[in-house]
Amino acid sequence: MKKRAAGEGTGESVPRAAREQRDTSGADVPWGSRGWFERALSGGPLTAESYYGHRVSGYQIYRHTRVATLLRQHVEPLRDMTILDVGCALGDLGRAVTRAGRGLRVVGMDFVPSVAKLASALDPAPSFLAAALPELPFRDSRFDLILAAEVLYYLRGTDRTRCLDEIARVLRPSGWLLFSSPVDSGVSYFTVEGAVAYLSRRFVVRVIANDNNRAYWFLKRQLERVVRRSAPIDGERGVRSAEGQSERCKRTGVRSLLDQAVLAGLKPIARAARWGLSWVWLPRLLGSVTALMLSASAVSNTTIIAHKRPE
Repeated sequence: MKKRAAGEGTGESVPRAAREQRDTSGADVPWGSRGWFERALSGGPLTAESYYGHRVSGYQIYRHTRVATLLRQHVEPLRDMTILDVGCALGDLGRAVTRAGRGLRVVGMDFVPSVAKLASALDPAPSFLAAALPELPFRDSRFDLILAAEVLYYLRGTDRTRCLDEIARVLRPSGWLLFSSPVDSGVSYFTVEGAVAYLSRRFVVRVIANDNNRAYWFLKRQLERVVRRSAPIDGERGVRSAEGQSERCKRTGVRSLLDQAVLAGLKPIARAARWGLSWVWLPRLLGSVTALMLSASAVSNTTIIAHKRPE
């Protein structure tokens, strides 16, 4: 069954990051659809500014480390577990979690077949499969821990309820759930209170850890724009490399001198922007400063650890 995209057919607003991807992709692909994720994958999985570049993105490394640390602190003992990573992408979060414990075995699940295939090619050790929420194609009580990081907000209505029931079904009686989501007013994501209420129907919430990353997100968007502008968009052929643009400039006459100068200046700036996107300390520092100055008013994400309710 196809996973329903958040906001698709509901009249709900689309987050800024999704709008920016639509604007720069050359096509209007619904946010959260399979085509949206396939287009995101085509941006390259090993660059800091790409959607799937988790292993080289400073923010994603910071986020995964934080999740792994929370699990190590609050799920004891974090060893000899079978883990399901729902919406696993390329498996980077699962790898971070396995490094936090001992004897942890991860099964990754993603609804985009090309993503699951690439995840297997990059790291054949975990098991990856293509399957779509809200169903989970596993037997009852299969897993000790389920990671549902940045994924359940794509579901709406009865699909969201069914998915939580499925998570509870495939968890063992003593199983744990790690949930995370960006926070808004509940339009495209969850509120903190809404997430707690949603999970509490089948789980006992043990830990709520909020992050204050809005200042970093603003800076991140500016750095990504610099990188994109170093590869200008051609309406007929999509994104051109800076080198291809330079060759075009050489053929267009007097104005090409200025164009080449602009491109030459963009290259080192774009390189510096990529470095900035890869720095792990930057989201940590800005998050700490923002939390100190603005406290609860700047909450951008919530991470919740919950224990399965007794049947």
